[in-house]
Amino acid sequence: MSAKKTLLDIQQHVRVFCDKYEIVSPIEHRVLDLVSEIGEVAKEILKMTDYGKSSLNYREEIKQELGDVFYSLITVANYFNIDLGEALELAIKKYEKRLKEKGSLGSDLLNYLFISHLTLYYGSQKILRSI
Repeated sequence: MSAKKTLLDIQQHVRVFCDKYEIVSPIEHRVLDLVSEIGEVAKEILKMTDYGKSSLNYREEIKQELGDVFYSLITVANYFNIDLGEALELAIKKYEKRLKEKGSLGSDLLNYLFISHLTLYYGSQKILRSI
């Protein structure tokens, strides 16, 4: 598949693939598959850092894992007949608004959870010095 394909072309390609091989599953299974694939990306990144013991060392396997996430995301979007290009534009507009209003991309809850996680993992003194 050419890199010059639109997101709609890619979505149609996945739709045809699923039809050809009669890949049909309930939306709950598709979402669980997506979450599982995101977990595989996280696992691969952990491997790239030797589980946080070293700096990131790129591994080619991440490409396959990201492809799996993309495929799974497309099957979810296709289930609902959502144009991923339009969905992406909505997300970008939301992030632009957050940047203008709050100075960050994340929601307040996500920022809180992220800082809380880092504090638990690294200790409050190290995190507070880096903010």
